[in-house]
Amino acid sequence: MMGNFLNPGPDRPMGANLMLELAKKRGVATAEEMCEHAKANVIAAKQLIPAMPHVNLGEVKRLNFAMQLIFDNVVSDAIANRKIQANMQAMQEFKGQIAQGQHWVSGWLNGRIRHDLADLERREHEAKAELDRYRRELLSKELDKL
Repeated sequence: MMGNFLNPGPDRPMGANLMLELAKKRGVATAEEMCEHAKANVIAAKQLIPAMPHVNLGEVKRLNFAMQLIFDNVVSDAIANRKIQANMQAMQEFKGQIAQGQHWVSGWLNGRIRHDLADLERREHEAKAELDRYRRELLSKELDKL
């Protein structure tokens, strides 16, 4: 028993899944009860009016298994659909977060590149100015020799 509690599985739901399973069973039980009442009413009507067409009492009496299967599948599908929709919404939010992060990184890189480029251009301008000064100095020395 304790092993089942510590190792939940599809046949041993826990936590929120247990609550969903209980709600599902409650809903299925209510639907089955309503179908039983409808079945009893159809049987009573057929017994009162045996000539009622398209009503086979044998088929009506065998509906229990089919009703349980249908209601269980309908409720399970609805729960699965809710989970899928919640996951899709979470993925959309995550996609938005990724897009915002990508936009930020792009802006940061562009800012960083502009800063680095401006720094390189400043150093190039300083080096060029230094070379121009040195060239003028050399020319001046050579002209002074003449």
